[in-house]
Amino acid sequence: MSVEYNEVDTKVHNYWKEHCPDLIIHVGVHPVKKTIKFEQQSFGDGYCRGDVAEKLPDNGMAPNCTVHGAELRSGINCLDLAERVTGATREKHPGLTIMASEDPGRYLCGFSFYISLCHDKSKALFVHIPEFDEDATLEAITEVLQLAIKAILEKQATVQEQ
Repeated sequence: MSVEYNEVDTKVHNYWKEHCPDLIIHVGVHPVKKTIKFEQQSFGDGYCRGDVAEKLPDNGMAPNCTVHGAELRSGINCLDLAERVTGATREKHPGLTIMASEDPGRYLCGFSFYISLCHDKSKALFVHIPEFDEDATLEAITEVLQLAIKAILEKQATVQEQ
């Protein structure tokens, strides 16, 4: 996906509309080495950094955001998720830190996540991953993402059964 607000807005909305997913996980790279962050919330405004086309969203706000200071929280418990995935990967990937975070940033990561949260807070997650290195390998990060997806879908199934 291009790093442009308009394209992200269109593609994320269309994906929700066309596929009615059980879960959407957005993944973006952040600069903190060896750390994977499950983002708990996103913000509706404050998008003041231009995209690759040097454009900004109208009034620095995400679509569907009508007030400054708006934030939406995922219904996925990121602290619990981080603890579960850490427990399952600690021995195999001791060099990785897996944690919950409250700030996905005010660029396209947070922007795309906010759009998904507007669609369904219980089915949207943003995961920030580090650049690959000797501990944060493609295989290790893939395993963390797979375990996170499995844990979320199992939790959703348990809730639906109740």
